[in-house]
Amino acid sequence: MPAFPETLESLGWDERAAASGEQRGRAMENTGPSDFWQDFSGRFAPPPEDAPEDPVVQQITRWLCADADLVDVGCGGGRLSVPLARYCKNVTALDPSPAMLTELRSHINDRGIENINIVESTWEDWPERAPEQAPDVALLAHLLYSVHPIGEFLAKAERVARHRVVVLLSTAQPIAYFHPLWEAAHGEKRIESPGANEFAALLRSWNIEFDTTRLEPSAARPFPDPEAAVRRAASRLFVPEGSANYRRLEDAVRQNLEPMDGGGYRFQWQAEIIPHLFSWAPRGE
Repeated sequence: MPAFPETLESLGWDERAAASGEQRGRAMENTGPSDFWQDFSGRFAPPPEDAPEDPVVQQITRWLCADADLVDVGCGGGRLSVPLARYCKNVTALDPSPAMLTELRSHINDRGIENINIVESTWEDWPERAPEQAPDVALLAHLLYSVHPIGEFLAKAERVARHRVVVLLSTAQPIAYFHPLWEAAHGEKRIESPGANEFAALLRSWNIEFDTTRLEPSAARPFPDPEAAVRRAASRLFVPEGSANYRRLEDAVRQNLEPMDGGGYRFQWQAEIIPHLFSWAPRGE
């Protein structure tokens, strides 16, 4: 596939993603395990087998069939890989996190799923296959926020996928619900990563003919009590318990909580984080 050219939109994406990622990296330096997702893998697990079907899954099945091969890049604990396995021949579940893949493996074993192949790897290091063995669809769900250079990353998706590239991306990272507290925790405002709006502009700058579907946002989970809000904010913002940053964050959390009518607490701000599903056919040679 031809490489994506540099455009003002791609350069802007790379600059912002790099700055946001560098800031996140500095915050994570003293937070413990090398596999950050070790404590969070359960949040990326698939829904119970008897749960209603995720609308995102319903949308993605438009590009699948019984004979299709899918690669789920950054599959996490299998939130999408597991339900999508019912709609295609094979799923390659790709993720660099051992904790995430342990979570996924437990659900595969519990449900007796036999058509998911787990691969511990980054997207960049995953070897491309011969055309006759390439997957039909490449899925990149909530993965691109901090990716740069974005052109190289997506060019590989086009080379790998025979029929469709599918990207799930929100207007801001789901974790951005906690970002108004970043300055209290780290002494500087959060640099927000690019999201769905910037991605649409990026594809247009490359003259990509794409489909997009606006999905319904999920409401932020209420906190059962202020202590739970502090703990969850600290984990999302990479703040070690007992640190001076933790004490400042705790004060900010308590100042910004409000009780909910049905019980529990939420922050005073309303986060408008809207997911979008993008897809396009890979360009020809």
